[in-house]
Amino acid sequence: DCDRRVLRGGSWETVPAGLRSANRFRNDDNRGAAMVGFRVARALESGSASLTAAPSPGAAERRPGAQQPQEGTPAGDDAALKDLQLSEGPEEGHVVLSPAFDSAVTFYMADVTQETVTLDLSAAPGATFEVTGAAADGTRLPVVRRISFGNISIGGRELGASADITLSGLTVGANTMEVVVTAADETAKQGYTLVVTRTAGPSAGADAALKDLQLSEGPPSPGFVISALVGELPEGDLVLSPAFDSAATDYTADVTQETVTLRLSAASGATIEVTGAAADGTRLPVVNRTDASNVRAFASVTLSGLTVGANTMEVAVTAADETAKQGYTLVVTRTAARR
Repeated sequence: DCDRRVLRGGSWETVPAGLRSANRFRNDDNRGAAMVGFRVARALESGSASLTAAPSPGAAERRPGAQQPQEGTPAGDDAALKDLQLSEGPEEGHVVLSPAFDSAVTFYMADVTQETVTLDLSAAPGATFEVTGAAADGTRLPVVRRISFGNISIGGRELGASADITLSGLTVGANTMEVVVTAADETAKQGYTLVVTRTAGPSAGADAALKDLQLSEGPPSPGFVISALVGELPEGDLVLSPAFDSAATDYTADVTQETVTLRLSAASGATIEVTGAAADGTRLPVVNRTDASNVRAFASVTLSGLTVGANTMEVAVTAADETAKQGYTLVVTRTAARR
């Protein structure tokens, strides 16, 4: 579902240094420019006349709704947004703006259900962005993540500035965000207003349900933190019965080793606690615990000392606002190893 594509090799307006098959860049799939497209070439025999292909205004890829290069405005004093996209969460998919984006339009509205949104902005080369916001209850919306791509250049040609800015803390009602673009030469500024109405829905703050539960024998996978930060858990190597469902609270599994690792995820801000008792009644010590968070809470918990028989593990999830708790039970039966 990615809305950006890889560009390679340059096109009619690209400087010679960028006309290489190894040259790479990215751009939105609905945007055209005179340096986006393809070239036609043929090998010439020695002594033959040279073949010259003149660029044409139609050289850029043109699709319905694509933005075409604008002439007559020096990039240095251009403070207009070239694109504005809104997503719920860091990467939950695009939200529809009303009206559809147009650099001449400075006021937009959108509807969301989550408390976190990400603005994907682009402007002329050298421009800078400032984003501020106020929640429906009047509190300031904090910027919890900002990734600036700066001035991307290919073959000496500056393509523009872009940034992904994530704001959190949206409350139910109309949340107002202000975007100010300052031109590269600082002689011009342009402001844009985005009113994001958050509708009442299930509150992530009161969500105490597990979102995923994986079980493995032995110590945790080295890739746990990386996987958790991109929003998914590595698959476990043990089969749960029944298969995981956030509405199910009791599970069983079979193992042969004395050490197991639980990989768990829950709603953003939730806390996860794990305790266990061996088949002989002794406490199962936690020998390794790793936590990570992004738009969810993640934990990898390794327990050791499982004895032959039914070992019981209790998982308690506390919601971010501490108004709700949910318990899960996992009975892990260790069988005697074959001699």
